[in-house]
Amino acid sequence: MISWHRTTACDIARAVRGREVTARAVLEGCIADIEARAAPLVAVTQLLAERARAEADAVDARIAAGEDPGPLAGVPYGVKDLFDVAGRPTTAGSRVYADAPSAPCDAKAVARLKAAGAVLVATLNMDEFAYGFATINAAYGTTRNPHDLARLAGGSSGGSAAVVAAGLMPLALGSDTNGSVRVPASLTGLYGLKPTHTALPLDGVFPFAESFDDVGPFTRSVEDMERVWAVLRGEPNVPLTAADLRVARLGGRFRVNADPDQLAAMDAIAGEGPLLEIPEIGRARSAAFLITAHEGGMLHRAMLAERAMDYDPQVRDRLIAGALLPETIVDERARSGRTISPGSRRCWRTPMWSWHRPRPVPPRASRILVSRSMAGCGPRARTLVFTPRRSRSWAFPRWPCL
Repeated sequence: MISWHRTTACDIARAVRGREVTARAVLEGCIADIEARAAPLVAVTQLLAERARAEADAVDARIAAGEDPGPLAGVPYGVKDLFDVAGRPTTAGSRVYADAPSAPCDAKAVARLKAAGAVLVATLNMDEFAYGFATINAAYGTTRNPHDLARLAGGSSGGSAAVVAAGLMPLALGSDTNGSVRVPASLTGLYGLKPTHTALPLDGVFPFAESFDDVGPFTRSVEDMERVWAVLRGEPNVPLTAADLRVARLGGRFRVNADPDQLAAMDAIAGEGPLLEIPEIGRARSAAFLITAHEGGMLHRAMLAERAMDYDPQVRDRLIAGALLPETIVDERARSGRTISPGSRRCWRTPMWSWHRPRPVPPRASRILVSRSMAGCGPRARTLVFTPRRSRSWAFPRWPCL
């Protein structure tokens, strides 16, 4: 049995496609690592060993038959427990749906990864119904940061970040509404992508707030992110390039209370790119909170009437509060938040510094604006005083964030 601990997805796929190792051997090493090391992380909610072995054997069979096994051949991965996985209930991290009917088919993102040769190994812990930033889950426990088990991995996609950062698998899927990929990626030292809104398929993903929900992958390398992005987009053979890429820096609230060393690093990356400010961007944060709370509350209103006591108490209170928000307030906040978008268009009209690199950069774009995602590193498990104050405002106009 071979251990592929901390090997990248692209390296695994190259080895499997080149017949240096079988997909089944990679999988058995992955399962052994999970069984030996995953428990302290509280990141895995269900090990899907039987399904994974069938998928790995199918990859090996395609290779033996001389067929193309796909660009992610034999790559083990996990999914946040709000993606439909055929034959099991989608719990969204809650006891409320533990006895729900099994999903009839995989979520579209899962199906695309399977078609590309990736092997689904596990479902992963999350904040209940994705409503949180810490992955403190009343049903499954608190996910720990693999760099220091006394610290949090962030949320709500904390389980996805933890298994990738720990080297248990090179790739995991999460979802991001108001920071649920960006926060754990920042706290665990990973690449995490919130794409442009609806750029990746949400079919078969349990919703939170559809105005902001997006599928987002976690990887340990840019090369892996590029390949996963192409597969999830349904364009695995379309190369990504950095031709004519232009870079600018975000100013204003994005630099307030920022760490000087991190600012210096961003300024070094952006070179002489202009410092841009987005008018009234601070209003986006409160607008996003109110819209999210209301949409989430309305989504759960009927189930709360039936099974309120089965909800995590803190999540239940947030959802009830959101459902009780007057629609006039939510509509007003949505209108005020949308005033950001016209002003922010000047970012795309402003001349930026050309940045030519030979390496592809995901996702395809002609401009990149650089800012910090969060203020701080992973907090200790009982300290909940962190906030993605910068990237939440940035994502309100539905722009991507890596």
